[in-house]
Amino acid sequence: MRKLLPREPSVAGMILLSGIVGLMFSRPPLPYLFLALLALLTHLVSFDAAFSLARSRRFGRLAAIGAVNTAPYLISLLTGGMPLRFLASAGFIMAAYGSMYMLYGPHSAITYIVGASIPVLPALTLSSIAGPPPRPALLFWILLTIYNIATTAYVETLLPWRNMNRLIPLLIWLPAPLISAVAEPTTLIAAVEPTVKFALNVPSRLKVNPTAEELRRLGWREMRRLMLYTMLLSILLALAP
Repeated sequence: MRKLLPREPSVAGMILLSGIVGLMFSRPPLPYLFLALLALLTHLVSFDAAFSLARSRRFGRLAAIGAVNTAPYLISLLTGGMPLRFLASAGFIMAAYGSMYMLYGPHSAITYIVGASIPVLPALTLSSIAGPPPRPALLFWILLTIYNIATTAYVETLLPWRNMNRLIPLLIWLPAPLISAVAEPTTLIAAVEPTVKFALNVPSRLKVNPTAEELRRLGWREMRRLMLYTMLLSILLALAP
């Protein structure tokens, strides 16, 4: 079973957490819940395969995996569940990543940063599988997407073979607390730790040692931070009036 899941624990965690929290907020009827769980399982077991096929430019098989992943949402759309605009939004994000992939290659910083929005897409697609997502689910997806993109940019600044401006992660992140302040001020509590992290990174000159052990340690550290932010954000949104 482990071989079927994404190799990166953070990716598997993001897909699972974002999808489950999205479903908790939306609470779809049983038939749509079944479609949502089927979609979530499909995303998990095909994620690495899709990226491997993209890297090897085997676009025929990649299209087949894309069709399998899209099928639950198309069924929902055709049965009056998922609104077209939310499926189109997910398609736009995938197309944006594909464009960066083709223009800059799979290993460029910009491709990684844009691609960071993909593992949290289930927060949008699963919460809208039976109709427009409730406000907490939509806000959760927006804030989590910004967090994940900013964190990916943050990690890029720590890699010794990258030369990314350390101000970029903070600039990506700053809309998140502004959105929180306007849409749901209590979620500013969850924004404290990321804001401090990105702000302190600006003057820092720290680079990680490019060994497998150090990179793995960095990955797990950011995974714990992701878990903390996700759980705190979801609790604050659930308790909001």
